[in-house]
Amino acid sequence: MKERERKEVYVPPFNEDNFEYYLTLAKLQVGSNQDFDSWSKTTQRQKAQEQYQKRLMQWQEIVKQKNWNVWYNDNTGAFSVSISINK
Repeated sequence: MKERERKEVYVPPFNEDNFEYYLTLAKLQVGSNQDFDSWSKTTQRQKAQEQYQKRLMQWQEIVKQKNWNVWYNDNTGAFSVSISINK
């Protein structure tokens, strides 16, 4: 897998498709005693953007340390495992 593909698995692009993912991360970080419904659209976008930046900084640390297997420990997406049994 190429570095760019790994990055997109670990740091999904900040776009409309992944906005809810980053917003959920923001909500988890803040905790359950927050009224998320009171967040304006601007606040939601800001909180999601902060989570994207945090994730991007973590990715840069992975690149710096060349620890390419780290993304397997994350639940960002899914991956497929194929098992072949030969007689």
